[in-house]
Amino acid sequence: MQTQKFSPLVMFFHWFTFLALIGVYVAVEGHEWFERGTDMRKYFMIAHFWLGLSVLLLTVPRIITRFFSAYPPITPTPPVWQDKIAKLTLLAMYVWMLAMPLLGWAMQSAEGREVTFWGMQLPALLDLNKELGHDLEEVHEALGTFGYLLIGVHILAAIWHQHVMKDDTLQRMRPGR
Repeated sequence: MQTQKFSPLVMFFHWFTFLALIGVYVAVEGHEWFERGTDMRKYFMIAHFWLGLSVLLLTVPRIITRFFSAYPPITPTPPVWQDKIAKLTLLAMYVWMLAMPLLGWAMQSAEGREVTFWGMQLPALLDLNKELGHDLEEVHEALGTFGYLLIGVHILAAIWHQHVMKDDTLQRMRPGR
């Protein structure tokens, strides 16, 4: 039996979001390689911010596309409890991919920083409030750490399905034949 796959558009959003998230994490971790006040540290944080907002721009159409595209069944069908956990994890990932960039944008606004995205000036989401900006930064960082866990669980589940369950979960999202 041939594996039914997600639509090319769903796969596009999935994999480009994944690449953008890798960039987000490399940029935020990489900025630590440079001393405070250096141009390279600043460039890494700009890249982190731009890639984070790119995740937001990818996530909205990704969610819309996912709801209007066929959801290919997993073969063989996994137990109901696994399906429920997968759906809950997917929901958590979507909420996280929407919340993180918005929190970052709100944090920048509250800290009084100019908010630009690929050369465009974006409106501030909040008025200047350094204390709130600091609090939002703490939440953003904590949720960023949670994101490592969430993405890790997602990847490990795909590997587990491939090598332990021996179903076609991973094949459904893999580009190509």
